[in-house]
This record gives sequence, C-alpha cells and structure tokens, in this order.
Amino acid sequence: MNRGDVLSVDLSAGEVVNTTTGARATGSPADPFLIDMLEAGGLIALAAKRPELFGT
Repeated sequence: MNRGDVLSVDLSAGEVVNTTTGARATGSPADPFLIDMLEAGGLIALAAKRPELFGT
C-alpha cells in the first residue's frame, strides 16, 4: 500500500482490496453486531432503532 492508493473494505467478508494495484488481503469478517452498529450510525442510533438488543 502506498500513499494515494484507494482501498475498498468489505467488513462482512473480511476483505480489503487495493483498487489501485489489485492487491487483496483477507481476514476474519467483522462481528455482525459491529456491522449493524456502523450501518445504524453508531451505538446510540442502534439502541434507538433496535432497543430489544439492549434489553429495553
């Protein structure tokens, strides 16, 4: 990876692609709770949208 390279990150698949060079790296997928939290806009937003996850 070099300064100016563009990366594509897929947290669900655990994959990072350097779209500038085509290089790929894989790892473990992110926890589904983390993905839900990021998609909701943060922990507080997730709690507001899905209070059942927090026992309220």
